Amino acid sequence: MRYGNQVYTISQNGLTSTNFGSGILASSSDLQYLVSGTMLYKYSSSANSYAQFTTLTSYSSYFIKSSSNKIVVWGASAVPSGSKYTVDQTVYAILDNSGSANAFY
Repeated sequence: MRYGNQVYTISQNGLTSTNFGSGILASSSDLQYLVSGTMLYKYSSSANSYAQFTTLTSYSSYFIKSSSNKIVVWGASAVPSGSKYTVDQTVYAILDNSGSANAFY
């Protein structure tokens, strides 16, 4: 369960809370992956914790979609330019090879 900058997990050892002080910018629906700062984290059920998975470009907004070992992360920032906005964005297509990230972007 995600609440604010905290992710709570329940295991056979009890309730665990993980605090992401720089804030959680996005997470997959199953909380397997999340973005905090410029880092993509992956949850390890065996360690009952999140570990750094790969570094991302810094953006103000992120969106994550994952399925099996495939992850798509979209990062974007809107910058005002007169009466319009310019959007800077990157789409990451990442393959999770048993804990190592192969990113294509």
